[in-house]
Amino acid sequence: MREHELYDRLDLNKKKLSLRPVSSILNILAFSYYLMLGMIDELQDVSNTFSMTTTIPCIICEDFRTLASITKGDFENAEMQLKYSLSIDPEDHYSYLFKGLLEIEKGLSGEEYFRKAISLAPDGEKEKIKEKLGLQEDRLFDEEVHIPDYLPTEIVEKLRSLVSSEPNSPILKTSLAEAYIKKRDYRSGEWLIQSVISLYPYYPRALYILSRIYEEHKTDLDSSIFYLKKIFLVNPLSKYVSKKEMFLEERDISDAEELTNLFKKEMPMLNFFLKEYSETKETFEKQSKKEEKERKKENIPVSIPEVETKKAKEVEQIEKKEEPAFVQAYQQSVPETNSEALREAYMKLKEKKFLEAIPIFLEFIKEDDKEN
Repeated sequence: MREHELYDRLDLNKKKLSLRPVSSILNILAFSYYLMLGMIDELQDVSNTFSMTTTIPCIICEDFRTLASITKGDFENAEMQLKYSLSIDPEDHYSYLFKGLLEIEKGLSGEEYFRKAISLAPDGEKEKIKEKLGLQEDRLFDEEVHIPDYLPTEIVEKLRSLVSSEPNSPILKTSLAEAYIKKRDYRSGEWLIQSVISLYPYYPRALYILSRIYEEHKTDLDSSIFYLKKIFLVNPLSKYVSKKEMFLEERDISDAEELTNLFKKEMPMLNFFLKEYSETKETFEKQSKKEEKERKKENIPVSIPEVETKKAKEVEQIEKKEEPAFVQAYQQSVPETNSEALREAYMKLKEKKFLEAIPIFLEFIKEDDKEN
């Protein structure tokens, strides 16, 4: 989409927002246009304002807030924001993508989060992520999240075992509840899904399962629609949104279609991630190469400075300094003598035991003087 078109759509969107300031659809459209125009300061301001004023949290809005923090290099705030986002929707694939980015910033691969994001991403985005990252979905995670319509007993038993080992996992408990519903065990499914919603009241898949229970088991269509509308407010782009015509006005349906088409064709948030991923990885690789060069330098033997070399040579010369000629003569051979003491003195000279040889020579000289 061209820049002038983006500005035109943003201006029109602002006019609509002046009449419906708490519309999640219009706000997400505004955030998208700000992002595509590179207006990150404005994006951060309006997304923060909407987050503080809305009564039901909007996961896409929170994703935009995380995105703004990452762009500004505020990784600490982005980490806190991601914890909040995943408490709203534990299956939000954008949160996993951003979590992977932050892992790369720490010098890690981020693959664990990227693989989960691929498992959760809609088909159009899934292929682009796979191609760019060269990764596939997390197969085990994929099996835990996507429950087939045909359910052999062993799959249900496996899910029960997983929930027993990880009783605090909202994803596993929701998957088991979904399995119960598909087996038409509505009683077990409702009990389990209510325990999830008590802790994660805005979790779209959990709300969808509850909506199905009210429609299929309790034949309470109004309650079923109530939960579908709640899903829409949390995430207008959720694959679990259905029957929009039953709870949205015509103008809202039109705006919702504009939003859906924008994310399918322009993919504003995904394209931001792909660009940020490339830049972050490139920066990390450059830093890694620089650090590798530094490590190699540290392993090269350091030459002795000139002064130290000079001192070493002086020491070597002192050690090799020649003894006086008379000492060398005594060291080279022991003269013939009848005096055992004098012979011992010569031997000590040869062994460089000068301090021991001198007293013997002095004693010999005294004796010689007495005889003369």
